[in-house]
Amino acid sequence: MFATRETLRSLLLSSLIARQTIFVNVAAFRDMLCVESVREIFSAAKHPERINVGVIDQRIPGDRVCIPPEYLRFMPPVSPITTTNRPDVDPEFPSHPTRFISCFKKNFCPSDNIRIRYVDWTEARGPTYGRFVAGLMYQGESFYMMIDSHSRFDSHFDDYMILDVLRMKRTYDGESNAGGKGGILSYYPAGFNRFDVPVNSRADIMAMCKTVMVKELSVLRNQARWVKQPKRPLLQPYTAAGFLFGDATAQFEVPFDPYLDFVFDGEEILYTVRLYTSGYDAYLPGRSYVFHHYDRHKAPRFWSVPRTQWPRIQGITRKRVHYFLETYENQTTKLVVDRNEAHKLGIDIAEEKYGLGKLRNLDTFYKLALVNRETWDVDQETYCNGMEHEGMKMMGRYPMLN
Repeated sequence: MFATRETLRSLLLSSLIARQTIFVNVAAFRDMLCVESVREIFSAAKHPERINVGVIDQRIPGDRVCIPPEYLRFMPPVSPITTTNRPDVDPEFPSHPTRFISCFKKNFCPSDNIRIRYVDWTEARGPTYGRFVAGLMYQGESFYMMIDSHSRFDSHFDDYMILDVLRMKRTYDGESNAGGKGGILSYYPAGFNRFDVPVNSRADIMAMCKTVMVKELSVLRNQARWVKQPKRPLLQPYTAAGFLFGDATAQFEVPFDPYLDFVFDGEEILYTVRLYTSGYDAYLPGRSYVFHHYDRHKAPRFWSVPRTQWPRIQGITRKRVHYFLETYENQTTKLVVDRNEAHKLGIDIAEEKYGLGKLRNLDTFYKLALVNRETWDVDQETYCNGMEHEGMKMMGRYPMLN
């Protein structure tokens, strides 16, 4: 009995997906939920052996480490890496070889696929720098995923994400992806409250379809709206920092910027623009694969770090955001930060590597995003209404830029 063409196609597709590897970028700051997130990355994956996790664990001695305790007995002795090389004597770290001998009896040990750097909490410099450091642990995997350190995952999320990338590729190959190279999946994950209760996939998903000007900061803040899950990836204007997934090539061409100390507002829109100008479009996934713990009011934040003068530093590094995005002062065409001021402040450092791309221009992005740079007016409904149907393609996404 011979297999049908459709059966063979399905088997080949499954084989192709199974051979792909994934690097997961996790930046944690004193996050008690990080250990649960790392555990679920492996327990929820269909092929956990093809996932490698890079974690920067910014912590105080005594905090829960990001490595699940059942994995620790399989790991060799380890000490934190900090710029001061201060030893850590926490009893949580394994110190005797017999604790990981049992790993040899297993076909796969998650600890083999975890790369971790421990950093003293006083040396934290905000989320973007943390993502940069975690990204240094990338070692040639096929795909690259960035998540927050308090996330959960749908069963077999790894297969679904790769399948969506393949669907996304067919989508942008069939469209006039002007000056483009490909797509990046991104959205604000739905929320969850507890790790001991199964997460339920929703019928809707948060599309990154709008932005708003935070006038007191002169910064655009990406926002989302619930739309029906599209079943296949759809073009959208913006990306989210809580979830990014795509071909790892994008992370070489658009690496996370280590010179945005303590920046929060402005991080997402700048990375969106850097991706766009480098030839990458944002796509809404065809389904939800990741969930986020939003109710973290008592969780430590980077601004709790003592003696950092973070408000002053943040004020300077936010000017780097203004400089790259060429932000105008309200009701004018005068730049908030011009080239001379950027050079004087030193915020133009490594601009060639961490600035905007060369394949598309910034003006084109603002037209696409329906942002009036002079008045700061933003159309917040057009794209969101379009995402309810067929996404940006049906709204003349590229023709409107001609």
